[in-house]
Amino acid sequence: MKLIEEWRQSWRLWSVRLSALGAILTGLALAAPDFLQSLWNGLPTDLRALLPVSVTHAVPTALFILTIVARIVSQNAPKSPASDAAQQSVTDAADHLTPLLARVTAVETMIRDVLSGVAEVRAAQQPAVALVAAVAASPSAEGGDAAPLA
Repeated sequence: MKLIEEWRQSWRLWSVRLSALGAILTGLALAAPDFLQSLWNGLPTDLRALLPVSVTHAVPTALFILTIVARIVSQNAPKSPASDAAQQSVTDAADHLTPLLARVTAVETMIRDVLSGVAEVRAAQQPAVALVAAVAASPSAEGGDAAPLA
């Protein structure tokens, strides 16, 4: 294993910083899972309304992707046509990922809608199930005389 040049300055690299942030958040989630929940609940209501709850699930993935991008993008190089090309590549990649993210979000919304619909159907079925059970348990169901349901 060979270390990179200037390895003692690696703390300045954004990929190292993002990885450290991910490690800190993971450690917090493992050591004190209630802390992150209380941090979320401590956000102002207006800010929480702007952020969907699913954003918390996207944080690890976003950190992972940002770490990769930060690792491959030159961080201290002077402005050159090559760095412009690299920036354009990152911009192009982001342009391709944006519609994909929109589709994933749309699919997530559809899944939530379907699950919400399933819950509504189950809730609507419960009175009917209770009525069927009551009719089945009534004396007329066993051949006895019972008053008709009004």
